[in-house]
Amino acid sequence: MSYELANQSTSLGQFASGKGYADFIAALNSLDYPALVSLVRTGQSSALEQCRAELLQLIQSSTDPDVKSVAIAIFKLSQNQEVIVITQGLQ
Repeated sequence: MSYELANQSTSLGQFASGKGYADFIAALNSLDYPALVSLVRTGQSSALEQCRAELLQLIQSSTDPDVKSVAIAIFKLSQNQEVIVITQGLQ
């Protein structure tokens, strides 16, 4: 299973495998990463400035290569977007 990031109308690309996404979620805590926790809980976000700031913080602080890889991918794919949605592929 893989996970993709999308905007309101189209897929922006794959950002994680099932294991990578699980590792990413496990690395988050609501005190340090409230916007990212909200993103993974609801599957969407329009608070991209805060999400991207938290992604940079996670990229800098994590020692897990899978977590870093997922955070980098989401950071890159979310650039210039107003809304992002986590999907398992668009039909």
